[in-house]
Amino acid sequence: MAKNSILFECNACGAQSPKWLGKCPNCGAWDSFSEVKESDERIVLSDESSRRLAEIEEKEFRRIRSGISEFDRILGGGIVEGSTILLGGDPGVGKSTLLLQSLCKISGDYPSLYASAEESPSQVASRGRRISNNEGNNLEILSSTSLENILNVAIEKKAKVLVVDSIQTIFSEKVIAPPGSLAQIRECAFALTHFSKMKNVAIFIVGHITKEGIIAGPKALEHIVDVVLYLEGENYKNLKVLRAQKNRFGTTNEIALFDMSEEGLKEVINPSSVLLKDRVLDEAGSSIGVSVEGTRAILFEIQSLFSPSAFGLAKRMSVGFDRNRMQLLTAVIERATRVSMGDKDIFLNLVGGVEVEDTGLDLPVCLSIISTLKGKPIDGDICSFGEVGLLGEVRSTSMPIKRIKEAQALGFKRIILPQSDFERVEEKEQVLKLIPVSSLKEAIKVFVS
Repeated sequence: MAKNSILFECNACGAQSPKWLGKCPNCGAWDSFSEVKESDERIVLSDESSRRLAEIEEKEFRRIRSGISEFDRILGGGIVEGSTILLGGDPGVGKSTLLLQSLCKISGDYPSLYASAEESPSQVASRGRRISNNEGNNLEILSSTSLENILNVAIEKKAKVLVVDSIQTIFSEKVIAPPGSLAQIRECAFALTHFSKMKNVAIFIVGHITKEGIIAGPKALEHIVDVVLYLEGENYKNLKVLRAQKNRFGTTNEIALFDMSEEGLKEVINPSSVLLKDRVLDEAGSSIGVSVEGTRAILFEIQSLFSPSAFGLAKRMSVGFDRNRMQLLTAVIERATRVSMGDKDIFLNLVGGVEVEDTGLDLPVCLSIISTLKGKPIDGDICSFGEVGLLGEVRSTSMPIKRIKEAQALGFKRIILPQSDFERVEEKEQVLKLIPVSSLKEAIKVFVS
């Protein structure tokens, strides 16, 4: 018979100790150890044998349409049956609203269960009626904190789609630890993943976000599931960004934009037009850049502002763009223009609050800063893209044709792009004029001369 030994586990980092400790020696957290039981049961070897690749039949993933086209695009074409999807985000950002809205649309064709450990059935039903337009009358709603109870109800109702809201508030009776502890989160995640594979049920797991911006719990939680999604956005802004961090059934780094309203989250089909809707023309410091997020090209407005440094120590602050990369580009600009900016604070903003990591925005960021530095506006029909190196050279980017087509669709007449990308474009005669450059100095001459 298996024996259980008592261990103490840190709720912050997962470090284990045979005795209780006031401070974790691994991460330094105070009062973070809680008691768990460790079984001495060993892994039972199965009698399954390996097979050659040629002998394994290829199966096509069956997908369930969520009823929200942008949500389906992020997932790679729909919800894969038998998959486990982790959705993280700040409190109040709209995670529960997005999933409830989707389940209301799905429940008419597929048995669906929404299990909430944070709200009562009447609270969930009230929000469901408000955002579903009477589409979710067949949706089953359960309020429970017990993992075993949730799975039993899912079996009883023959659910094909299950939402667990949230992983930090449910517990398994097999683990002696409080809900939200690393032991509970790990055990519940493994049990839900095993259940989804055995019963061919698509499971959405809602996860809370820590102050560092990562999903609370062990890092292994993201490795256990098939898909990891993040819903981002400030609580005081209507625009929300759904980002795919991991996807075993589609591409990663995809983003989708949603507009939060009283009727729920409304998908933004053309994000470029929304992000550029309120831009001001003929003002120095504004530049339009073309970025690629996943498989979609999006136009962003980059704004920059200078102010004299108060204490001789210049600030470099940015919103939506990596601050370290901004400092690097500032040094490149100083070299290219022969103008020192050490006595000026520089503030950079990607309008819309979307975090972008595409290096193709290097060139428009540089042009925005130079426009502010020289006090000369960039013409409203010009946009740009390109990576900028330390020597001031403009390097090629990914998917230049997609960027060009998106800029053309938004009505831009001229686009500044790397010389190497210009050579990759086959159709040179277009409505949009292509201006190839090989260095930052050449790009500056386009709007300064």
